[in-house]
Amino acid sequence: MSKKIRFIILSLWLTSLSGPVYSDILDCKLTNYRALGSTIADAKSQNFIKNRLGTEFKIDTAKNTLQVAVDGKWRPKVKISLSYSAANYKIYKHTVTGVFKDTSQKFRLQFSHRINTNGTARVTQTQSGNFLPVQASGNCKKLPIKPKIEKVKKASVIDKTNTALEIQKQLNRLGCNVGYPDGVIGAKSKRGLKAFAKANKTFVNNLDVSVFSNKQFLNFLKLKPNGFCD
Repeated sequence: MSKKIRFIILSLWLTSLSGPVYSDILDCKLTNYRALGSTIADAKSQNFIKNRLGTEFKIDTAKNTLQVAVDGKWRPKVKISLSYSAANYKIYKHTVTGVFKDTSQKFRLQFSHRINTNGTARVTQTQSGNFLPVQASGNCKKLPIKPKIEKVKKASVIDKTNTALEIQKQLNRLGCNVGYPDGVIGAKSKRGLKAFAKANKTFVNNLDVSVFSNKQFLNFLKLKPNGFCD
């Protein structure tokens, strides 16, 4: 077996390991599939593309700079990666080794998010995590990347100056135990308030937890003597 034949067989085998290429462009109609990396059988049948996207691609008629040969036939010797510059995308071709070269690996980090080149073209991601270009046409919209803002629940914070905290201190002074004063109204604060209502008989039916935010109630407690609830 000649070296040339062995090289072709090895190249075909390495290409088959890369798996099918798929696109994440869902906002416009694609008319020209412009990527290498899938097996020749998959590329010609187009079945894996239809199954993934439900969109037809003209693979067999796609003749562009991403194809190795000018006759439109697919060649398994090349993988494509992208280098981004302010002006355009540059295409780098590397002989298939099963591993992307250092340059490609560095460029890959630049595409952690999809990037629009001209408002229509997006970036296609292969299963191996490497990116290949796709040409889109039709009424394509440029979709901005909107960061997801998550609502964070407000944590309980001890406020040394709030009214509830001062009322808790006063209730403890009066002997209506509310536990450690922290400004947070819990079961102990409610029991302490109930004890005060019982000791101050005129408030038995009128007090509820809303008084912990009432400064007039705070001033009222300050007038009571130590041990009032005992």
